[in-house]
Amino acid sequence: MRSVSVTGGERLRALAQDPNVRLVMVANHSTHSDVEVLAESQRLCGVWGAYMAAHEVFARSRFQAWVMQRTGAFSVNRENVDRQSIQEAVRVIEGGRCCLTLFPEGNVAFSNEKVMPFLDGASFIAVKAQKKLGRSVRVLVVPTSIRMTHTRDVRMLLQQQIQDLLDVLAGEGVQVHWREDDPFYVQIEMLGYAILRRGLQRRGYDFSCGVDAWRTDPAGAMEKVVAHLLDQLESSLEIQAAGGALERARMVRSQLAKKRLGGEGSQVERLDDLSILLMRVLSYDASYLRECPSVDRCSETLEKLREDYAEVLVRPVSARHAEVRFGEPVEVSGKSIKALTDELEMAVGEGLGYYQSSYPGGEMMASDCFEA
Repeated sequence: MRSVSVTGGERLRALAQDPNVRLVMVANHSTHSDVEVLAESQRLCGVWGAYMAAHEVFARSRFQAWVMQRTGAFSVNRENVDRQSIQEAVRVIEGGRCCLTLFPEGNVAFSNEKVMPFLDGASFIAVKAQKKLGRSVRVLVVPTSIRMTHTRDVRMLLQQQIQDLLDVLAGEGVQVHWREDDPFYVQIEMLGYAILRRGLQRRGYDFSCGVDAWRTDPAGAMEKVVAHLLDQLESSLEIQAAGGALERARMVRSQLAKKRLGGEGSQVERLDDLSILLMRVLSYDASYLRECPSVDRCSETLEKLREDYAEVLVRPVSARHAEVRFGEPVEVSGKSIKALTDELEMAVGEGLGYYQSSYPGGEMMASDCFEA
């Protein structure tokens, strides 16, 4: 991260000094650097932050866990209701020393310009804290929009990353179907199709929606893949989950977590691995590149593909500038959990809409930009 700029900081500073106000911050979660970006933004405003982070982040290494704890983070199990973490979050709000910071998208989305659907956990915590504090203290939620953009032209670097990934896939015998006249964003989409097919085949599935379908209607093709995976998982677990694809997938993950705790063996491991692939597919927005094939969007989508392929964290292609917007605080009192969740999701999304990148990252990725 090269630099950070903040909008709305003075209002946040004033609220933090009010003894009758408790602050919760909810933000979009588009990169692995969001905690560090928010920590610096809060420092610039004279605000101390506490962060709820997935327990997997703490498990990466002892050093990582040590750093996270000293930046005010505590862990949460995203697969099950983690009562201890919820109680700790409510205590942080009640104490008033720190601004509790939450990421309702649940996972790193790699979509700087669009929010993924919010989970209701953040709103549940805020409402619970407001009830415990009573009417004498106001719990306010600050919708926070983070946008990162490349400060230099990285198009040649992106092309090299694609070539490197093509070479690795070719070494595995994986074919990537694209035409020489395909725009760069279509090349990325077809690369994603190849990686998805590889993931399915490694798990013993050869389901395919076809190259032409993926090229002409990637959203429809992804829906078919998701439906197939959900049918396989729900049938194996003997459940019939209600709701949309994301709700059904979360129910599958919850059921698998219970089976793991029950000590069930290799069958659960196989299904768990397949469910992780399902969640990865669901985390992509098929329209994201086609709406606006900018350098930033192509870069973050390619970063996500590289990470999903390697199944480890990967470094961004280059340093970026972060813009953080602290929005109008939202009153918690009197709101239902669902209403609060919907309002916050809309506010964070609207905050992202204010940004117009003046850096090279905001430029369009022309299809012929790599020609000599």
